[in-house]
Amino acid sequence: MFDAPAVVAEWLDYCRTNRIDNLVTLYAEEATSYCGCTQEFMSGRQQIAHYWRARMERAGDTGFLIEKVDYDGEHGAVLDYLGFGGERVRIIFVFNQGGKITETTCGQPVKNRRVPPIAAGPF
Repeated sequence: MFDAPAVVAEWLDYCRTNRIDNLVTLYAEEATSYCGCTQEFMSGRQQIAHYWRARMERAGDTGFLIEKVDYDGEHGAVLDYLGFGGERVRIIFVFNQGGKITETTCGQPVKNRRVPPIAAGPF
């Protein structure tokens, strides 16, 4: 069994320090990612890296401050954090058996809404 909290911590660290090449190694080759903020869908490490490089070019010195993390021991994690402009962001991680991220979905969380359960398939 892999350590989901450690993967999420690495993800945050790589984002905070703008280490995109390291960040994409946390993803499975065939991973998908959807950003509800920008309505962008990415498939594969190369597209995910391109997305994050573009986001980091416009980023300031702040961001990726943890508000809350919930873990599902079988499938993934839900992370609420503060983005670059202080906006709240929720990202849902789904992992494979080897601990690689197979899917992420992010967007702005609804206020006072419970964290959604993590599904075993696509969102």
